[in-house]
Amino acid sequence: MGIAASASSTAALRRGCRRRCARRTWREIRQAQVFVAVLGASSLTYAEATWTQKTGDWVVAQSNALQAFGGAPQLSVVDNAKATIAKALIYEPAVQRTYAEFCDHYGMAALNTRVRRPKDCLLYT
Repeated sequence: MGIAASASSTAALRRGCRRRCARRTWREIRQAQVFVAVLGASSLTYAEATWTQKTGDWVVAQSNALQAFGGAPQLSVVDNAKATIAKALIYEPAVQRTYAEFCDHYGMAALNTRVRRPKDCLLYT
């Protein structure tokens, strides 16, 4: 069941930087990926570390962000991540099937930014 309340009109989603982290029991250092979601109207920010940038991790992290925000935006602006966009075309981007089903479930539309244009996220938020 999707969240019915609308938290904001848009949310900017960024695939994050890699950060080194370790657990005492592992005795090794692994790279963690940081998922960041920002609501456009209120600048509310949610960040979560995951091990990969695969679609499953992205969907779980975004679902957790929507629960933390208390609602789903109408538009999800994605930073051209492979986890969400199958083929990055300028006028008709092909959204990954799993991510498209996720957006349909929450009643959102997915929009990707242009390649090498980091300010595109700012235009829609």
